[in-house]
Amino acid sequence: MPFNSHTASLAGKKSKRGKSKITPNIQDRLDLLAAENLDYLLGHLDELTNAERIKLTQIILNYTTPKSGTRPAHSTLQDDVEEPFIIEIFKKEDRENEN
Repeated sequence: MPFNSHTASLAGKKSKRGKSKITPNIQDRLDLLAAENLDYLLGHLDELTNAERIKLTQIILNYTTPKSGTRPAHSTLQDDVEEPFIIEIFKKEDRENEN
């Protein structure tokens, strides 16, 4: 079977990915449950112990803060100081004289 635009189109339509195990109905119910629990927690923060508040903060931060690979290497809070970028070009003869 040759590989051409027709066979490529057919191959692209075949999915090797399995079917979702969560139906849309179950997903809607889980979303509603999560929203209700979050609303309850936010309304009753004063009833939580310090340990529970810390644990809740840790869990929420996993979903709200960027992952470590997406952060810039340097701090963006510091003033950006432009440092000069210098390129030195040596002739081959000058380089031999330095050694």
